[in-house]
Amino acid sequence: MKAFLVTTIALTLSALLCSTGSAQRGSSVEVKDPAGFAKLQGEPLFSGPQPGEKLPPFAATGVGGTIDGKEFDPAALAGDKPQVLVFQDDSRVGLRGLYGLKNSLSRIANESDEGLRLAAVFLSDDASSILERVARLASEDFLIGVSKDGRDGPGAYGLNRNVAQTIIIAKDGKVLYNFPFAQPLLYPDPYVLGAIAEVLGEDRETLAKWLIEGQREAQQMREEQRMRNDDSRREEIIKRFDKDGDGTLNEEEGMAARSALQSREEYVRAGEQP
Repeated sequence: MKAFLVTTIALTLSALLCSTGSAQRGSSVEVKDPAGFAKLQGEPLFSGPQPGEKLPPFAATGVGGTIDGKEFDPAALAGDKPQVLVFQDDSRVGLRGLYGLKNSLSRIANESDEGLRLAAVFLSDDASSILERVARLASEDFLIGVSKDGRDGPGAYGLNRNVAQTIIIAKDGKVLYNFPFAQPLLYPDPYVLGAIAEVLGEDRETLAKWLIEGQREAQQMREEQRMRNDDSRREEIIKRFDKDGDGTLNEEEGMAARSALQSREEYVRAGEQP
């Protein structure tokens, strides 16, 4: 009976933990012709240097890594390499979406042999308030900076204050594509991905394949971590409710454990923390 109860608790725990799993499983990736972006815009929206223009030099304050606290110019650091330069407002929604964009762009940079350079510069009138939040985004292949010119950004760039996110695709220091978004992206835009494929000289299908493979690898890592967490949680449950200290749960202990797990699930569904 005790062995049966322990197994039941384990299965219940696994089911509850899995109920909040990733919605990305089995997801696909769209990579579209960047020329189609303008057709969807309706009334043209402008922010920053336009295709054919040179990227003006500017200084941002580095966040994280070797550039932490130092002035740097993302455009100058990219040199003649292809570059994705993101100007981002300081909203929490935009920051959350930028994590997904970073993962996709980093995957592309790792797969490509073209030396793709990646950088995001945050625009805020209160830079000190966002430093801790944005520092977690920084990595060797994804530079993070904060504009020294507040929410308006560097004057030479002519960024639109009413645009939450401006994504510039450039090479040899010259703008090839400019994508302004009135609202920050929660997921990578397929037209932006198409522009990146073009600047790297890759088929759109190849880029999509890279990202799908990356999703599968990330999903596998999440599953492995979830299994480790489940094992740890099961041990915690048994330790917590094993009142007689025999390493198993009797019927009374098992009922108490199941009740606790069900209460936890109700909290999760309500968007609260137990």
